[in-house]
Amino acid sequence: MYETSIAETTRLLPKKHGIPDPIPDNRILCERAAFYSLVLNLVSSLSSDGLLHWSASHSSFAAFLFSGISNISAIIFAIISDGLYRRAITISTGFVIYLFGYAFAIAVTNPSTNVCIPSLSNATLPQPASSLIDEPCARWILPVLSIIAIGSGAIQSNMAVFGAEQTQKSKATTRYFDQYLIAVNTGGIIGSLMLSFIQKDIKSYFVGYSVAAGLLLCSFLLFIIGYRYYLHVDPIDTVVRTCYRYVVTSLLLRWQTKKQRRGSTSSGDETDAKNSGRFTDRMINDIKSFRRALLVFSLLIPYFLIYNQISSTFPLQGEHMWKPAGVRNIVTLMILADPITLIIGLAIIYLVFYRNRDLVHTETTIHRKFLVGMFLACIAMLIAGTLEKYRRETCDPKTDKSSMSIYYLLGQNICMGLSEVFAMLASFEYAYFAAPRSAQSLFMSLRFVSIGIASFIGSGLINLYPNTSFTLDFSCRAEDTMDWAFYCYFFIIASVQFVFFIIFYASQSAFHLIEINPQQIEKAYSAN
Repeated sequence: MYETSIAETTRLLPKKHGIPDPIPDNRILCERAAFYSLVLNLVSSLSSDGLLHWSASHSSFAAFLFSGISNISAIIFAIISDGLYRRAITISTGFVIYLFGYAFAIAVTNPSTNVCIPSLSNATLPQPASSLIDEPCARWILPVLSIIAIGSGAIQSNMAVFGAEQTQKSKATTRYFDQYLIAVNTGGIIGSLMLSFIQKDIKSYFVGYSVAAGLLLCSFLLFIIGYRYYLHVDPIDTVVRTCYRYVVTSLLLRWQTKKQRRGSTSSGDETDAKNSGRFTDRMINDIKSFRRALLVFSLLIPYFLIYNQISSTFPLQGEHMWKPAGVRNIVTLMILADPITLIIGLAIIYLVFYRNRDLVHTETTIHRKFLVGMFLACIAMLIAGTLEKYRRETCDPKTDKSSMSIYYLLGQNICMGLSEVFAMLASFEYAYFAAPRSAQSLFMSLRFVSIGIASFIGSGLINLYPNTSFTLDFSCRAEDTMDWAFYCYFFIIASVQFVFFIIFYASQSAFHLIEINPQQIEKAYSAN
């Protein structure tokens, strides 16, 4: 299906310079540590009684907003790196924006700047805010989150592809994403633990963000140090521009055909556009791949909606459960069960199945990984819904906590970690191995865009509750007596995911939805 020219193969296999092995993992680890130190603690920090006192719905909305902007912005920078500038330049630009956002965060949270912290330190009993913008420091926090999200979007859509491009030896590319996910989640664990123990009160946020900015700067410096070793693949015409030209050409051909032969119907298919002389076989194949990728990542949106619950609603459950005395930041520790499970799972799979074996990424392998991950995500939501039902039944309005132990949160977080071992890894593998040369970063960005769309859907669902008889508040002092809405929220998401699980399975069987680009496999195996 994919026809390869000599010129295109040359672009796919640039001259190798030999990047030092420790640099890629360390730069990813430091950058993700800075990223997750903010993301994993965002909801619990904003809603904590000892800090900002944001409402549960506003805290979750801020988390969804951050994730949404970060993932949606990824597509813009993916198009830039695929069709305009080299990936290294785009990543460097993202680092600059990223660092500017953290510098802004440091300035806002520094008590000596008198921006926000002094007013909070003098406030003893903040009144509940009627809107998000009325929450304490919201006018400063929301712009800071937006800037950081834009910078992280530029990096996350390109860093994975850029790293895979550097592994042009033996069969390293086929196992690159295992290492990438381990580095990402290790950075997340380090960043989350570090900042959760640093940020004891509102004034210590300045120190926490300073440390995170230092990690980000370290990642940027490592990226710059390795610049001379990188394999730089020049951008070519992006598939987005090709799709636009194709649609315009198809419409013109259809209009001309109807004008010449009234009463006849023109299909306007790929053959018509190809016969116009404006599109090569490679361009047509790129468009077909892009169309399939749009459908694949659209079907993954319910899964990513469940994935977003780890940093949004799961911490809110933990804030109102019994916590053991003497254990600080226990909510954060429960969330870390997810990345720890993912790392252990990837390590076991590598040692048992991949070690000393030549792994070939086939459509069937990736499809099965997706299905296993989706099914485990359904189980995780059923566990979360069941936990929420019994948590509400054991609530004590006097203490604003349930007698249920917070350790019960481990079940749903571990199950999601197991799910990510399969589905998240498969999403990276598909985004890279199914992508044509003209859309490598774009395909990877579609993965993040799906996560972003899921975030916006999640924020929309949360904001629906205050407009009805329900309030998305996990507090035991909630005035609303219709507690079933909370656990039904999880059950509904699980049901939607199961429906999409069936659709995903049927689509592959009927339409061969997942298809690997042979050039990507050849590229990983040809440079020995």
